[in-house]
Amino acid sequence: MFFPLSKILGFFAIPSNLVISIGVLGLLLLLTRFARAGRVLAFASLIVLAILGLSPAGNALIIPLEERFPRWDATRGAPDGIIVLGGAISPDVSAARDDVALNEAAERLTVATSAHHLPRAIGVFRKAGFPVEAYPVDWRTRGINDVLRPFATVGDGLRRSDTAVREWVGLAVYWVTGRSSALFPGPTQDNP
Repeated sequence: MFFPLSKILGFFAIPSNLVISIGVLGLLLLLTRFARAGRVLAFASLIVLAILGLSPAGNALIIPLEERFPRWDATRGAPDGIIVLGGAISPDVSAARDDVALNEAAERLTVATSAHHLPRAIGVFRKAGFPVEAYPVDWRTRGINDVLRPFATVGDGLRRSDTAVREWVGLAVYWVTGRSSALFPGPTQDNP
């Protein structure tokens, strides 16, 4: 029961899915006695899609995740081991094509992990009592300078917004369910 519910809630936790669903509901309501509400919902969803797709909202949401941990400092010496977080391979496409198909996170194969995933990953390892150090890679932004940079295409902005919100929701869910040591784990200690 929990797995299907989590998939349904996960679908609506993605901003573009939620906004499109609201827009479709609005269009359906146009055919009923609730046509006025339908117009409001359809119009609002179009405005929100434009904001999420073209404004710097996606960058503003992902930058705190990417900037949470500093770059690896090689002067501290070699690590005792390396944990590689997956996600660089598209399993469905790979299976269908009988070949390895890489996605936009392919950098993980050369340097092993993603900056925006680190707060959640570090929180999970700390909760398990497994001390780890962050090695951020696979940045989606150029840093804090991108906080005001809009997107050239709606698709790019929605992708960034969806990625960031999915990670923020993941942080909250992992913390509430006790799978993470903190709501927003940091480089040296966890916050309450």
